[in-house]
Amino acid sequence: MEECPTRRTVIAGLALAPLGLAGCGASRDLTATDLEQVSARGIARRVQEAAGELVVLYIYAAWCPDCAESQTVFNHFAAHYRRKVRFVVVSVDEDLELLASYLNKHGAPFDPLVSPVAKGDKLKEALAPLGLTWKEEIPFGAIFGTDGKVVREWTGGASIDSLTGTVDPLLE
Repeated sequence: MEECPTRRTVIAGLALAPLGLAGCGASRDLTATDLEQVSARGIARRVQEAAGELVVLYIYAAWCPDCAESQTVFNHFAAHYRRKVRFVVVSVDEDLELLASYLNKHGAPFDPLVSPVAKGDKLKEALAPLGLTWKEEIPFGAIFGTDGKVVREWTGGASIDSLTGTVDPLLE
């Protein structure tokens, strides 16, 4: 697997600042002000704007024990595919300081977004047009093909083999 360096990414015409990636050669610690906030509809828009690209959507929270448990696997997956796949990774945390601390501890080989208002029915409604059947459980992930259609959804942890087994054939 590749190392996960600090990087700058442009999404929807907005340059996001380089982020320190704890455990991946971090250059600085994240603070709450480093986190870009997005609405529930903004999450869906990010996926839709990536039409023609393979997209991985991942929703988690710093307070979620299952999220923390699966973060290492997801980080390795994201670091390995960061140049081949568009990642839309969103925390639903309200406490941005807690989230920044979590990301500093676990690392973030992706540009983390935060949507403190994306909860329950609001997020479910925003994700429905994408063809997702989110049941308000986290961590939650989905892989979208280049045609924008859902290829796979998962709730809870996913193994690196199952994730790469889904993505690799789509990249061929």
